[in-house]
Amino acid sequence: MKKFGICLMITGVVWCFYAFNMKTSIETDSRVIGSGPYSVYVPSQSVHNLDLADQKRNHLIGAGIVTIVGAILFGFGSLQKQTVNNSPNITTALPKIINPAVKIILVVAVIFGTLKLIELIMLK
Repeated sequence: MKKFGICLMITGVVWCFYAFNMKTSIETDSRVIGSGPYSVYVPSQSVHNLDLADQKRNHLIGAGIVTIVGAILFGFGSLQKQTVNNSPNITTALPKIINPAVKIILVVAVIFGTLKLIELIMLK
Protein backbone atom coordinates (compact mmCIF):
# COMPACT_ATOMS: atom_id res chain seq x y z
CA MET A 1 0.00 0.00 0.00
CA LYS A 2 2.92 2.28 0.74
CA LYS A 3 4.55 1.70 -2.66
CA PHE A 4 1.26 2.17 -4.48
CA GLY A 5 0.75 5.47 -2.62
CA ILE A 6 4.19 6.65 -3.72
CA CYS A 7 3.40 5.70 -7.33
CA LEU A 8 0.11 7.60 -7.16
CA MET A 9 1.79 10.68 -5.69
CA ILE A 10 4.45 10.67 -8.42
CA THR A 11 1.77 10.20 -11.08
CA GLY A 12 -0.24 13.08 -9.62
CA VAL A 13 2.75 15.42 -9.54
CA VAL A 14 3.74 14.57 -13.13
CA TRP A 15 0.13 15.04 -14.23
CA CYS A 16 0.06 18.38 -12.39
CA PHE A 17 3.15 19.58 -14.29
CA TYR A 18 1.46 18.51 -17.53
CA ALA A 19 -1.71 20.40 -16.60
CA PHE A 20 0.14 23.58 -15.67
CA ASN A 21 1.82 23.59 -19.10
CA MET A 22 -1.46 23.38 -21.03
CA LYS A 23 -2.28 26.37 -23.23
CA THR A 24 -5.50 28.24 -22.49
CA SER A 25 -5.40 30.82 -25.28
CA ILE A 26 -5.72 30.71 -29.05
CA GLU A 27 -4.58 33.06 -31.81
CA THR A 28 -7.18 34.70 -34.05
CA ASP A 29 -6.49 35.50 -37.69
CA SER A 30 -5.97 39.04 -38.91
CA ARG A 31 -8.33 40.17 -41.65
CA VAL A 32 -9.92 43.13 -43.36
CA ILE A 33 -13.67 43.54 -42.92
CA GLY A 34 -15.46 45.42 -45.66
CA SER A 35 -14.03 47.12 -48.72
CA GLY A 36 -13.25 50.59 -49.87
CA PRO A 37 -12.75 53.59 -47.61
CA TYR A 38 -14.92 52.12 -44.83
CA SER A 39 -13.01 48.87 -44.46
CA VAL A 40 -11.67 47.94 -41.04
CA TYR A 41 -8.48 46.01 -40.35
CA VAL A 42 -8.76 43.55 -37.43
CA PRO A 43 -5.28 42.53 -36.21
CA SER A 44 -4.32 39.07 -35.00
CA GLN A 45 -4.73 38.69 -31.25
CA SER A 46 -4.52 36.14 -28.47
CA VAL A 47 -7.90 35.20 -26.99
CA HIS A 48 -8.51 33.28 -23.77
CA ASN A 49 -10.41 30.08 -24.63
CA LEU A 50 -12.85 29.01 -21.91
CA ASP A 51 -12.96 25.39 -23.09
CA LEU A 52 -9.18 25.04 -22.86
CA ALA A 53 -9.22 26.71 -19.44
CA ASP A 54 -11.91 24.27 -18.31
CA GLN A 55 -9.85 21.30 -19.54
CA LYS A 56 -6.83 22.64 -17.66
CA ARG A 57 -8.91 23.00 -14.49
CA ASN A 58 -10.25 19.44 -14.85
CA HIS A 59 -6.72 18.09 -15.26
CA LEU A 60 -5.53 20.01 -12.20
CA ILE A 61 -8.45 18.68 -10.13
CA GLY A 62 -7.74 15.11 -11.27
CA ALA A 63 -4.03 15.48 -10.52
CA GLY A 64 -4.79 16.88 -7.08
CA ILE A 65 -7.16 14.03 -6.26
CA VAL A 66 -4.63 11.40 -7.41
CA THR A 67 -1.88 13.07 -5.36
CA ILE A 68 -4.05 13.30 -2.23
CA VAL A 69 -5.18 9.67 -2.54
CA GLY A 70 -1.54 8.65 -2.95
CA ALA A 71 -0.57 10.60 0.17
CA ILE A 72 -3.40 8.98 2.15
CA LEU A 73 -2.39 5.49 1.01
CA PHE A 74 1.25 6.24 1.82
CA GLY A 75 0.26 7.46 5.29
CA PHE A 76 -1.88 4.44 6.09
CA GLY A 77 0.77 2.14 4.63
CA SER A 78 3.39 3.52 6.98
CA LEU A 79 1.03 3.03 9.96
CA GLN A 80 0.54 -0.63 9.07
CA LYS A 81 2.45 -3.00 11.38
CA GLN A 82 4.96 -5.34 9.83
CA THR A 83 3.94 -8.97 10.42
CA VAL A 84 6.14 -12.03 10.10
CA ASN A 85 4.53 -14.64 7.91
CA ASN A 86 6.02 -18.12 7.60
CA SER A 87 4.09 -18.95 4.43
CA PRO A 88 6.05 -18.45 1.20
CA ASN A 89 5.39 -15.18 -0.56
CA ILE A 90 4.63 -15.26 -4.27
CA THR A 91 7.40 -12.78 -5.06
CA THR A 92 10.00 -14.82 -3.17
CA ALA A 93 8.74 -18.17 -4.48
CA LEU A 94 9.07 -17.07 -8.11
CA PRO A 95 12.51 -16.86 -9.67
CA LYS A 96 13.92 -13.41 -10.35
CA ILE A 97 13.37 -13.47 -14.09
CA ILE A 98 12.36 -9.87 -14.73
CA ASN A 99 15.24 -7.47 -15.24
CA PRO A 100 15.03 -4.20 -13.22
CA ALA A 101 15.08 -2.23 -16.49
CA VAL A 102 12.00 -4.14 -17.65
CA LYS A 103 10.28 -3.35 -14.35
CA ILE A 104 10.97 0.37 -14.84
CA ILE A 105 9.62 0.23 -18.39
CA LEU A 106 6.48 -1.54 -17.18
CA VAL A 107 5.91 1.04 -14.43
CA VAL A 108 6.34 3.93 -16.88
CA ALA A 109 3.94 2.23 -19.32
CA VAL A 110 1.32 1.77 -16.59
CA ILE A 111 1.65 5.41 -15.49
CA PHE A 112 1.43 6.68 -19.08
CA GLY A 113 -1.57 4.45 -19.79
CA THR A 114 -3.30 5.64 -16.63
CA LEU A 115 -2.75 9.27 -17.59
CA LYS A 116 -4.14 8.68 -21.08
CA LEU A 117 -7.16 6.83 -19.68
CA ILE A 118 -7.88 9.64 -17.23
CA GLU A 119 -7.47 12.19 -20.03
CA LEU A 120 -10.01 10.32 -22.16
CA ILE A 121 -12.45 10.14 -19.25
CA MET A 122 -12.05 13.87 -18.52
CA LEU A 123 -12.66 14.87 -22.15
CA LYS A 124 -16.07 13.18 -22.29
